[in-house]
Amino acid sequence: MPSVRQQKKDLVRQSIINSAFNLFQEHGYNNVSVNDIIKDAKIAKGTFFNYFPTKADLLAFWYSALIKKSISISFEPHLDLEANLLRIIEVSVQFIRANPNIWLEKNIHVLTNKNLQAIERDSETTLRNFVIQFLTDSNQQLKISHNQFADLFVTLFTGTVREWAITGQETDIAAIFSQRLHIFLQISR
Repeated sequence: MPSVRQQKKDLVRQSIINSAFNLFQEHGYNNVSVNDIIKDAKIAKGTFFNYFPTKADLLAFWYSALIKKSISISFEPHLDLEANLLRIIEVSVQFIRANPNIWLEKNIHVLTNKNLQAIERDSETTLRNFVIQFLTDSNQQLKISHNQFADLFVTLFTGTVREWAITGQETDIAAIFSQRLHIFLQISR
């Protein structure tokens, strides 16, 4: 059990996150300042910066939560590989659709924010390792190694999501991903 001090820190961090994302949803990321967040969270500016070096670091937290939620689902042994991989995508798509403006801001700020870049790299590694573990546990027989498959899956996943984001989110990402995943599985089996 965390100490009282750690519990208090966790509550302050969660208060900052809740305030920030409520304000982002209501006013848009670019229209919310750190001063708006600290006022809403009822904390000092220094306290904010103890938890998040920049406002963009809140986006890093959000993206990390997206990946954790996506892979928190357990693979279902009664489903085939394609259905299990589509479950990861469905969770991610729901999360992104619920927060499209935050998703777009994340993609803008990842170009310049080192912490966001690190979170993105770590998240992709986590997803890759998750897929490798599933392939290994379910004894999948593929034409390529499990590592190669996982690398290509992460590329397919991130590339499709980025394409969807930069084309204005007008296409049915779930259908596009399903089609691409089906083709990918045909050539890798």
